[in-house]
Amino acid sequence: MRPGQTRDHRRRAPGGYRPGPGAKNAALPVLAASLLGGQSLTLSNVADAADLHTMLALLRRLGTAMDVGPSRVLSISSGSLTNTEAIYVRKM
Repeated sequence: MRPGQTRDHRRRAPGGYRPGPGAKNAALPVLAASLLGGQSLTLSNVADAADLHTMLALLRRLGTAMDVGPSRVLSISSGSLTNTEAIYVRKM
């Protein structure tokens, strides 16, 4: 690529473009940081990966409320944590 050019990460599909798969490595630190804000957070285009499912299970155990919507949209609220002890996770 030439300097100043940008890359289009969407993929060509019949009838137009569709978004590419989500990046799990981008979502994991954002999910961990969601504990610090104490507010609601909405992420879109979240990948469907085993590491993310493990992180979501850990966050649920801590007491975060979450809703996984259609089209890989994830809403998390960590305003009222009920547990402060994390389980040992060996899967990641």
